[in-house]
Amino acid sequence: MDKKYTLQQIIVFTGGLLGLLAGLVIGLRRFGVFLLFADPASGPPPPSGDAFIGQVAFLLVFTIPFGLSLFALRSDRVSFQAVVWIGSGVLALVGTVASFSVITLILLPLPGILLLIGGGIVFTRPEVERALLVVALSLVLVAAGGASFLTLFAEENPVCWSLVRTAAGEDVWERSPQGVVPLSAPAIPVAPAIPAEPGAGDITSWSCSSDVIDPREGWTGLGIWAAALIALFVLSRRSEFE
Repeated sequence: MDKKYTLQQIIVFTGGLLGLLAGLVIGLRRFGVFLLFADPASGPPPPSGDAFIGQVAFLLVFTIPFGLSLFALRSDRVSFQAVVWIGSGVLALVGTVASFSVITLILLPLPGILLLIGGGIVFTRPEVERALLVVALSLVLVAAGGASFLTLFAEENPVCWSLVRTAAGEDVWERSPQGVVPLSAPAIPVAPAIPAEPGAGDITSWSCSSDVIDPREGWTGLGIWAAALIALFVLSRRSEFE
């Protein structure tokens, strides 16, 4: 017999899936995946070395809430579902404006609204007897997600790269000789001279990032989410949290 899905499940699944796809787009965009088939001089270098874990953390911070929302569909504990869907919905809406990005303003509102609708439907069910606990844990989930995101940008780590022509005639990204460019600098850094016919060792292009997420920031952000998820799952198994 085919399983019939309720309207609430459809709403939550749609919101979670759209949010997960949006998180992947936002995270992978920072990775530079969408620039792989473009002229390497047209965009920033792909993350590597000590910046890699930071980019992974950025991707996970944007996708964990929506992945958790889809996982909660498999739970039979309505209070757990309400906490996850309300918390994730609020996180999505807060992230829409808090990240100061046009792409989040476009991609995150609809998933956030759908998850809030699904969470609200569950929250009004009679099985949810400890409404204040559900609200409190939803706020804790929002706080954990917000703290995890803010931790990624706790310190300013501006870095510049140069696209350097090798002896073999290939262009490779290297840390710029200028080193770190302070954000407090009164003017933007002066672009290095680019010769009309670059030879070995010449710079053919350059790019700067206002903030690179370092490993410490990345691991701390992921640690906050890990602690919140462990606490949530442990609590969800307790008999009083039906």
